[in-house]
Amino acid sequence: QVHWGMITTVRDSNGAEQLRNLGNSAPLWKIGWSHNLQFKRINVYALIDKTFGNHVYNEDRQWSFGDFMTSDAQQNGKSVEEAKPIGYYWRAAAPESGAGVGGTYSVLGANTISFEDASFVKIRELSVSYNIGAVKHVAGDWSITAVGRNLRTWSGYTGWDPDTGGASTTNVGAAGGQIGSGALYSTQSSTYPQMRNFTLTLSSKF
Repeated sequence: QVHWGMITTVRDSNGAEQLRNLGNSAPLWKIGWSHNLQFKRINVYALIDKTFGNHVYNEDRQWSFGDFMTSDAQQNGKSVEEAKPIGYYWRAAAPESGAGVGGTYSVLGANTISFEDASFVKIRELSVSYNIGAVKHVAGDWSITAVGRNLRTWSGYTGWDPDTGGASTTNVGAAGGQIGSGALYSTQSSTYPQMRNFTLTLSSKF
C-alpha cells in the first residue's frame, strides 16, 4: 500500500478533491468579564476575554512543514504506530499531488492540521491604581496607575497568538478573496502577534 500512513485527501466518486468546511473564523460565542475592586486608596481593574469555536489558519506552521522546521516532524521516541513517514509532511505521490508535492504542506492549501481550533482565554487588561491625594504644596488629587495589556493567553493553538484577524500575505484566494478579510478567514501569516505592553501613568483632578 503506497499511501499507508499518509495524510489522505477526501475525494468524490470521480476522484476529484472535495472542498470541505474546516471551521469558522468567527467564534461560536464570545464573552468578556470585567471587575473593578477598590480598597481605600487602591483600585484594581481586570478584563478577561473568552472565545470558543473559532479557527485560525496557521500558515506559518504549514509553511514550515515544507522545510521540516517544526517539532511535528521530529520522530525520535515515537513508536511504530505513532511515527510518520517523511512524505506525511512534505512530498506525496499521485494522486495526492500530481506535482509530487503534498503531505501536510500541500502547497499551503489549508487542511485539518493547519486550520486550528483557536479558542482561548486571555487577560486582556489588568491595572492597579493608587490614589496619592493632594501632594504637599501642589494642588490637585493625584493618582498613579500601572496598566498591563495582553498579559496571558491560555489556548491549545500552536501558533503565536490565537487572537488574530490577519489575512494571508501569500495565499490570496484563501484569505477571504481580494478584500483580504480577516473576519472571513483569520490567518497567522508572517506577522507579529499582539504585543504584551505595560504603561505607567500619573494623573490628577483639579
